[in-house]
Amino acid sequence: MNRNDLSKNIIDERYHNLDAIDTDLENDSEVKRHGVNDNIFAASDDLNEEDRQFEEIDESDDDTSKKTVERYRRNKGMKKRRKKNFFLRAFLFILFLIVIFFVMKLSFFNVVKTSVTGNTLVKSEEVLKLADIKKNTNIFFCKKGDIEDRVLKNPFIEEVDIDRSLPNELIINVKERKPAFLVGYGTRYITLDDKKIVLELKEAREKITLIKGVVIKDIELGKVISVKDEGSLDKAISVINECKKADLFFKSVEVRDEELRCYIYDQLLVKGDYNDVMKSIKGGQMKEVVYSLYKDKIERGTLRISKDGEHFFSPVIDK
Repeated sequence: MNRNDLSKNIIDERYHNLDAIDTDLENDSEVKRHGVNDNIFAASDDLNEEDRQFEEIDESDDDTSKKTVERYRRNKGMKKRRKKNFFLRAFLFILFLIVIFFVMKLSFFNVVKTSVTGNTLVKSEEVLKLADIKKNTNIFFCKKGDIEDRVLKNPFIEEVDIDRSLPNELIINVKERKPAFLVGYGTRYITLDDKKIVLELKEAREKITLIKGVVIKDIELGKVISVKDEGSLDKAISVINECKKADLFFKSVEVRDEELRCYIYDQLLVKGDYNDVMKSIKGGQMKEVVYSLYKDKIERGTLRISKDGEHFFSPVIDK
């Protein structure tokens, strides 16, 4: 037998011995624990003997045998190094996290300045009051979700997002709801945005379009208004939105069944079927007629729109 065959047989015999031990343990259920230990120690002795045989081969002059032994030892050493490196990396990573945690807890990162952006209707002082950020709050450990929920209690605030500016500043970014129209409520006025969200209840009237004839069922700040006739309200809103696109302004809008009544001034009325009025606004005819009345300084009368798209003016105000 040459030295190549000897190296191969030693390696095969080594793994064969280990497989034999596993087979004995599975098949012989009556083997006692100390007997198993004896087999394991014996196998260990066999492996040590094989290592000595590898050393003898290593001392020989056969190049192939030396390469086999060298490959075996190199693989064995690489496994040990990989295991050591894994534990070392895990330890360093955990140590790094601990250090970062304690650095973040330093008073250096306590909030010193808080600013508000995106607000034009709500004062910054009001936003900061709602945010209620406590003194010495850590910039990393403050509960952003709780702060945002508190700020959103103001019905004019639609969205809130909080940014951190290191080392010690919080920036509260807000998106506001814009007043779009009014609804009468007794002697007061309810301000709504374009999604029918109730923004506020005021005594004084703002310079935005008033929707008349709305029967209110329930109101709650920050919630959609509840009315008896949703269809009429939606039609009035559609007219107002189209007027904005056409650069027109009605002081008030009222939907009575299918009839639409829009006041340009307190005593200058536009009257007609909802669909006919909408068609006139979208087509641009309404803007031309209203501009003509404005140039002639006419502030009283009724502008009636027929189903065939004709516009008729009368100095008498229709009831």
